[in-house]
Amino acid sequence: MNETATRRRIPPTPQRARGTSAWLRVVHAPDSAEIDRLIPVRANGLELGRKPADGVAIADPLASRRHFVVSCRGATAVVEDLGSANGTRLDGNELAPNVPTPLHDGAVIRMGDTIMLWLTEDPTPSRGAEGLGMFGRAPSVEAVRRKVRLLGPSDLPVLVCGPTGAGKELVAHALHSTSRRDGELVAVNCPALPGSLAEDALFGHVRGAFTGASGDHDGAFVRADRGTLFLDEVGDMSAEVQPKLLRALETGVIAPIGGSRTRQVNVRVVAATNVDLPATVADGGFREDLLARLAGATILLPPLAARRDDILPLFRRFLGHAARGRTADAGFVEALLLRPWRRNIRELRNLARRLEVLFPDATTWTVDMLDDMAPGSPGDPSGPTGPVAVASPTAAQLATAAATAHTPNGSGVVIDGPPDRETLVALIERFDGNLSDVARHVGRSRKQIYRWLKRHGVDPQAARSG
Repeated sequence: MNETATRRRIPPTPQRARGTSAWLRVVHAPDSAEIDRLIPVRANGLELGRKPADGVAIADPLASRRHFVVSCRGATAVVEDLGSANGTRLDGNELAPNVPTPLHDGAVIRMGDTIMLWLTEDPTPSRGAEGLGMFGRAPSVEAVRRKVRLLGPSDLPVLVCGPTGAGKELVAHALHSTSRRDGELVAVNCPALPGSLAEDALFGHVRGAFTGASGDHDGAFVRADRGTLFLDEVGDMSAEVQPKLLRALETGVIAPIGGSRTRQVNVRVVAATNVDLPATVADGGFREDLLARLAGATILLPPLAARRDDILPLFRRFLGHAARGRTADAGFVEALLLRPWRRNIRELRNLARRLEVLFPDATTWTVDMLDDMAPGSPGDPSGPTGPVAVASPTAAQLATAAATAHTPNGSGVVIDGPPDRETLVALIERFDGNLSDVARHVGRSRKQIYRWLKRHGVDPQAARSG
C-alpha cells in the first residue's frame, strides 16, 4: 500500500513454475514495487531475506540477510526463522528461532516491514477479479463466479449460503443478470416481515382485504413475474408463511389476500441464508420440503477472513479517491489482515468509510487508528468461548461484547432482563440491522427482539450503521 514510494522495475516472477506447491504474495513492503509480487515456492523450500545465499531477495532494511525459510515436510508446509535480528511473525505471533512452525492457507508472514500471504491455491483468477460485479481474486470467489455462470441461464432455484455481510445479494444480482429472464429482480427481506406482513409482501392483497387496504397491491411474486424473486435470509421466515410459500413455488399459482382469483406467475427463486438450514430443519424451525424446493442448487460464500488475499484490494477499492497519496504502516496492514471480520465485507466497507471521516488529513494509516480492534485482534481472533451472563447490561458493555464475542453456535451476551433503548440501538448498530444476529447474540428469539423494538419505538433500518 506504499503507493507514494518511488517505483522500480522488478522482473515478473513466473506464476506457474513447474513443481510449484504454494505461493507467497507480497502485500506490503517498504518498496511499493514489491507489492503484489507473487513468489512461487517449490516443494524443496525457499529462503528469503535481504541477501539470501540461494533464494529470493526482498529490499527491506529491517530484514536480515538470511531471514526465514519456507519448505514442505511431507504433507505439511512450515516456516522457520533463521535466527534473524528482528524476528519473523506468523499470524501476529513471534516465531522462536530455528523452530519449524506449520503453515496454513492464508497465513500472514511478517519479516521486518514486509508482509506476505502464504497461498496454497493458484492465486491467479482465470477471468479477472471483477467478473459479474463480484470483486475478488481469491480462488474461492472465482469458484463462486464459475458456478454463477453455469447456473445463471437455468431456471433452477438457488440457495446462497454465507455469513452476514459476505455478499449474498451480489450473487443474486449476478444470477439474475446472467439469466435469460426479461423481468425484474425483486428482493424480500424475510426477517423484517412477521406473519401477515410476509404474506402480503409475497402475494399482495385486494382492496378491502383488511383495515387500511384502500386499493389493490401486487406482491413480490407478481412484480417478479418473468424475473427473479430474491428471498433474503429465508431461514428466518415465519412458520405460518412457509407452507404458503411452498405451495406457490410448487404450483406457480398465487392468490392475493382477500382475493378469489388466482394468478399464474413464472418466477425464478434465489434464496439466501446465514443460518444452517439443515440444522434448523432438524430443530423444527424450517420445513424440510421447503428447503428441498429452494435448494435446486447451492452456492457457498466464503467469509472474508477466509479470503485474506482480497482484504487489501477491497480496502483500497472502498477508499476510492481517498486512498490517493496515502500509505499504511506495516502494523496497520498486519492488523487488517488478522482481523476476524465477523461482519465480513460490510464491516470492511464501514471501516474504510470510518477512517476517511475520522482521519481526513492523515497521510499514513496507523494501527492505533483501529481503535475498535481490541481485544479480538492479531493474537486472539476467536474471542471468548462461551456466553457471558449480564443482569442489566449497559450500551458500552454490549457494544464491547458484540465486537468480541464469537462462538461456533453464535452465542454471546445473555440478557436476563429487557434492555433500555440506548442498549438496543447499540446492538442494532453493531450487527448492522441484522435482527437474527442480534437475537443469537443475546440468547433470545427474533420475536422477542421485535417486541423490544416495538416497546422502544426503534426502527431497525434507521439504526443500521451504514
